[in-house]
Amino acid sequence: MAISYQSDGSPIYAGRFPVVTALSVLADSMSSGDVETLTTNGLNTLVGGFYPNEADLGGAKIMCDWSGRTMYDPINKQAVECGAPAGALSDLGVSTTNLKYDEATNAWSAERNPFSQSMSHCWYSTTIDGNTNTLYKAGFTGSKPLEIKRYDVTSDTELTAISYPVQSYSDIHAIQMWHERGVSGGVIHLTPQRDELQFWDLDTEAWNPAGFPIATVTVDILNPIVTRHEQSGKIIWGCDDGVGLGVLDTDLTTITTGIVPVTISNDFMAQYMFLENPNKTNEMLLIGSSSKGDLVYPLNIDTGVWGSSYTLPVGLISSDFIVKTSGFTVVESGVIAFQTYIFGGNSIMQLWKP
Repeated sequence: MAISYQSDGSPIYAGRFPVVTALSVLADSMSSGDVETLTTNGLNTLVGGFYPNEADLGGAKIMCDWSGRTMYDPINKQAVECGAPAGALSDLGVSTTNLKYDEATNAWSAERNPFSQSMSHCWYSTTIDGNTNTLYKAGFTGSKPLEIKRYDVTSDTELTAISYPVQSYSDIHAIQMWHERGVSGGVIHLTPQRDELQFWDLDTEAWNPAGFPIATVTVDILNPIVTRHEQSGKIIWGCDDGVGLGVLDTDLTTITTGIVPVTISNDFMAQYMFLENPNKTNEMLLIGSSSKGDLVYPLNIDTGVWGSSYTLPVGLISSDFIVKTSGFTVVESGVIAFQTYIFGGNSIMQLWKP
């Protein structure tokens, strides 16, 4: 489903005009470069409720340290953070809960995580279809059979899983909802160590095509990322060590970008935030998360060329052990929302207008 636009250039989602929200009002008052704190309801209570007496476990950090990204549903104006602690911490119960922000009510709530046994190390292995309110989660190493699980959030029902086109038993798989392909859209899937993208077509309930290789990649993809540029509908994908980062257009042509900046080329790509610049039509921003630093690396998705890096405004990213920063782009409001989960209270959401 392609996005249509109003006369002033702002997008219309699912045939509806954007509504006025606390977030949109604050965003409208901001100028380029500004950072403002958005007062929301319920975040401190939710985050503070996770193991308040277990500071040595990292509090909020163990809840979402491996969530990788915040899933944003522009159709329903909701953002979801998956409870995804690392390794053995996943059995503490924290992975059974997702955090959801509803822009319409400006409030946070806890939502059951139906995939608690496979949520550890989420990274880019989750996505949401806002048209049907369906949550998708790709399995990873240790999960058999290898499949993408589906869950109807509205009815609280697990749906028929999608079996991987190839049972590649290695590492974390990355998925992303792609509305621009077909009538109902589908899920784009990046297979590690096979260096291929596949597309699950929701109209036919089949892989279509069965798989199309990324010919320019000559090394194994590990810890992959895949995300969607909302304004253009393009898919951006990448992997560890900065090799093979590329852009996939809706006609399935690929643009291979340059190697990611050397300062992060030997790091886990999936632990960075890859967020759309809402105020440019062709730019993605690669941003360090928590201990990954506070530099921004802009990528032109039309040319595949990286721009000069620059520093985020002070205070948007924290490297404290018990703090986790994540973010999502609200294109129609022209801001990126960063939520910082802080153990013991004072968790905040900040808006940045790049």
